[in-house]
Amino acid sequence: MNKRNVISIFSLAAMSVAAQAQVIVNGTAEPEYGAPASTQNVETSFGDSNIGDLEYATGSELDVAYATIRDGKLYVVLAGNLESNFNKLEMFIDCKPGGQNVMRNDNPDVSFNGLNRLAGLTFDSGFEPDYWFSITGGGLPYTLYANFAELLSFGGGQGYYMGSAGAVSDGSITGGNNPFDVRATINNSNTGGVLGGTGASSGAGVTTGLEYAIPLAAIGNPVGKIRISAYVNGVGHDFLSNQVLGGCGAGQDHLGDPLNVNFNNVPGNQDFTAIEGTSASSLTVLSGEEFSGDLSSMMVKDGASFEMFNDATTLNASVQLDANLPGMPTSQVTLALEHSAARPGLQIQVQMRRSNGSYQFAAGATEQTGLSTLYVTKTTVADWVGSSNEVGAIVSWSPINDEDPAQDGWLHSIDALSWMTN
Repeated sequence: MNKRNVISIFSLAAMSVAAQAQVIVNGTAEPEYGAPASTQNVETSFGDSNIGDLEYATGSELDVAYATIRDGKLYVVLAGNLESNFNKLEMFIDCKPGGQNVMRNDNPDVSFNGLNRLAGLTFDSGFEPDYWFSITGGGLPYTLYANFAELLSFGGGQGYYMGSAGAVSDGSITGGNNPFDVRATINNSNTGGVLGGTGASSGAGVTTGLEYAIPLAAIGNPVGKIRISAYVNGVGHDFLSNQVLGGCGAGQDHLGDPLNVNFNNVPGNQDFTAIEGTSASSLTVLSGEEFSGDLSSMMVKDGASFEMFNDATTLNASVQLDANLPGMPTSQVTLALEHSAARPGLQIQVQMRRSNGSYQFAAGATEQTGLSTLYVTKTTVADWVGSSNEVGAIVSWSPINDEDPAQDGWLHSIDALSWMTN
């Protein structure tokens, strides 16, 4: 068999669209974040800060949450204030099967075992966080301290002090264990949002506060919906305020000791969807032969995959996937794909469908024999989402060269695929 030359994936990459709009880590939610993901609905029981200082705050409130995906990272702004007395702002992320709906007492010893001080805290039904991030700050000069832990279904897992950062910085965290280069900073200058008390209120309009840039690899390379619950806690992780996103409702005072808190007993949902995830609703094999699995096999990262063989003549395999989003995104649309192939020497290419119905090369890589995750983000959403919120993609595999005819039949797999939007 003659050697087959293919177009270099690196040449194709040069044909991709211009660089995506960037998010700057500085403690402010720029317009690139799009619409808020959650807005506070009750005054703060931890005091209203009104001094307008970039670093120091005299009260704590969570007014608005923003989230978006850019350059392989989840960006989150929890707008409001965090009092500079070492109160804790704790964020929980649910982005894969498993997790802890009720916090366990055998999680990693992080923040002077403060994570295990949360044992007994019960989230709303269906919310099972997989990761925990905690921030606290104060001192002279002002310093922000960051912690992280996995929340495995059966306890244990990794957890560590990530290090410290300054206020209104680029978010660089140093001095601890931060293998994924998570970034965080705070802008404490907010004087708007909710007032002090327990009455009905709205945090709408606030854009400054705590900002994270979290590489998706740090949270297991999720493919699908990302949900968050965030709240302000006391210095010892031992006294929850009423500042929870999303919202506890008018009349709610301090929630108190976490071990006694069950969010199912609090009106509304105390979590929110930061990033929506939409699975494919139709599948068409364009080249090759379907072997096993179906659309349901691609809904979650669980090892159950859609698999197909390559075409015996062209050696290529190609599948078209389509979906309808729940609405028009305000910030970005990211195609997330967990994939693999049964032999080396292949390339995978992704074409995304434009809103005019044409397909355009979006990404390419040398395929791995083990599972890997690919993300393609588009920020000009009107160019990539149709008038009825339809989206589409073509995933193709082909040999980089073919010098071994004995390997001319092999499996290609998609374990999970989703359009992640906000």
